[in-house]
Amino acid sequence: RKSASPQNRRPPQILVRGCAFGDLEGKVVYTVASGRKGSAYLTKWKIMPGDRPQPRTAPTPGKPPLTPARSKATQASQQGHRLKVTEEARLKCHPMPVSAVSLSGDASHLALGGVDGTVIYLNLETMKPTKKWMEIHDLPVTCIAARPTHLPLPGEEEEGINVDVMSASADNRLSKLTLQRRSRRKNRNGSGGGGIAGLGLGMLEFLFSLWFLFFACLGVFLAILMQLSWETCGDEISSKDIIAVKECIWSTVLWAPSDRPGVAFPPH
Repeated sequence: RKSASPQNRRPPQILVRGCAFGDLEGKVVYTVASGRKGSAYLTKWKIMPGDRPQPRTAPTPGKPPLTPARSKATQASQQGHRLKVTEEARLKCHPMPVSAVSLSGDASHLALGGVDGTVIYLNLETMKPTKKWMEIHDLPVTCIAARPTHLPLPGEEEEGINVDVMSASADNRLSKLTLQRRSRRKNRNGSGGGGIAGLGLGMLEFLFSLWFLFFACLGVFLAILMQLSWETCGDEISSKDIIAVKECIWSTVLWAPSDRPGVAFPPH
């Protein structure tokens, strides 16, 4: 059996899954391309105006004049500039095809959604992922939106969490993703909730400090009590007479009876 000729093989179909301008002047463009299978690649393009084509001032001798249709096409080409597009960078951004692309409002990050349900937040300055949320969706990401502005979005001040990326999938789920590790909101006692769950972090720290201070004072008191008891009631402790030890500690160390000299009336 003969193998197919290299000339008859069809080249792999590469599709541009998304594109976005990288600056306000339109001089930088990012494209994400991938096939039906395999890796996805991010390309950074630089767009600059080219040279203006030189117009023909007079017909060349010995050649027929231009037709009206050709004259209009030539005039249109002479009025505009040819764009010069150069590839500045190209890297593999995901081992699976990408199905959704979105650029952040400050043009610093590019949000990519993969067919495997993974969301990537790519830093365009370093060309490296800032964060990857692996397979947060069960099906391919069909829609993705990066943060449009640095200003607080609705609900962020109440929740204390900034939403950096939102993604949707065919699994009928919408994900809100953030780079924060903890909320900025200070917990307060709710009207319907009580106990430790309703206490704020500051109140918990205060209670912990009180418990620590209590046990520290208790430890110091017990240490002093043991030392005084040994110095005062050493004979009773050595005799192992529990009643005598108890009476000595209570009447001598902890509490003095009223008939002891100097208790009811100070000595003269």
